[in-house]
Amino acid sequence: MSSSIPTSSFYTQKAVLRYPFKTQHGLQSMLHAVRKDPKLRIETFYTQQDAFDHADKQALRLKVWSNEIDSSGKRRYLTGSYEAFWRFYSRCLRRSNTLHFYEVIREQRASKLYFDLEFKREQNDCNCERMIDALIDSVAKLACIPIRRHTEDVVELDSTTEVKFSRHIVFEHVAFYDNVHAGLFAHKVVQKLQEQNENLVMVNKDERKIPFVDLGVYTKNRCFRIVASSKFGKTARLLPLNHEGDRVSISKGLFLKSLVCSVRKGVSLRGNPSPLQSMAKVERENPYSAAETPRFKREKASLHPQVDKYVYSIIEPLGGGIHGVTISGEHLLVYAIKGGYKYCANVGRHHKSNNVLLIADMGSKCMYQKCFDPDCRGFRSLSWPMPPWITDEIGDDDLLRVVDEIEDAGGGISDNALSAVLDNHLNKNPPHPL
Repeated sequence: MSSSIPTSSFYTQKAVLRYPFKTQHGLQSMLHAVRKDPKLRIETFYTQQDAFDHADKQALRLKVWSNEIDSSGKRRYLTGSYEAFWRFYSRCLRRSNTLHFYEVIREQRASKLYFDLEFKREQNDCNCERMIDALIDSVAKLACIPIRRHTEDVVELDSTTEVKFSRHIVFEHVAFYDNVHAGLFAHKVVQKLQEQNENLVMVNKDERKIPFVDLGVYTKNRCFRIVASSKFGKTARLLPLNHEGDRVSISKGLFLKSLVCSVRKGVSLRGNPSPLQSMAKVERENPYSAAETPRFKREKASLHPQVDKYVYSIIEPLGGGIHGVTISGEHLLVYAIKGGYKYCANVGRHHKSNNVLLIADMGSKCMYQKCFDPDCRGFRSLSWPMPPWITDEIGDDDLLRVVDEIEDAGGGISDNALSAVLDNHLNKNPPHPL
């Protein structure tokens, strides 16, 4: 459900969508200032998906934004062009100091390189400026372009408090196919800094050392706070360096430069859009509890021979093999990989010793990677789709028909029997020889 801002039905029941604005110093009146011109229209939605669906149906290239409305992280979503949102937001800025707006960094959309830097000041006596200088220098070297701090090359926004150092950095001339690739590049930057001097990038958090670069902000459809906004319930706003006073004046140029998705024309997109290089999605929850961790069968084949074949096509060229495969839950095939293939999207390279997992989700017809390395605990890569020659033949209806045929013939459902009937029934290429 959505409602267009410049409509006569603004005070109908649909106006409930604008509840968050009603609670923010009369910001609802700002919505009336948007013209009826479609190019300047803002619409609001309860869910992110509804906002995506609306934005994608329009002839104009609409962007998706979010507004945080309570301390639990609940949001409302808005659609509008950069021009429309800027007009709306600039009016809001003139009326209120308590705004909680974010841009949505949509998956598979161009993204500037960005960093979210943070650490607790009480636990760290750091030279922040030296660390940021080193970070920018490392980016310049890896990107192979000159980048100078305190110029239009770099936008720095600060929301540091007495308790926490917090800064966003956005690079105007370094952009990628999407923010997943930006995250892979950020991992490389952190790794280089660690090799150079651990003190340039690692900070204390409780009783352990972590990077002061938050590597968890490169997930799909990420909500990233915009200039002059604060988190809900907080007073620290993201502001330009050396800003003073309560009131803030943000130019349209700074607003656009500070956005992650507003990539300039002419800026080359970096990265490789192939599935294996695009599968870094950092999720810090562990999908298996200690009791649920799968035990791998010694068999090197599953009940889905074409999926086995696809896995082999990924790992065999680099000396990998299948150590074992097991079923987890209703839809997951978990492949433990052995041998030379140890590629982990979390670090962007092959591990030296620890092995990896490739997981096939038969429900969504996609795959992703996980890892045995302790430093990658809880990591899950971005999913990528299985090729059509697999998904065309492993539908649930097909599998049920196969099982019915075997049972009608009085046979047991063994790996070999099911594989043979699948090959015959679907008239496809046989699986990769084991």
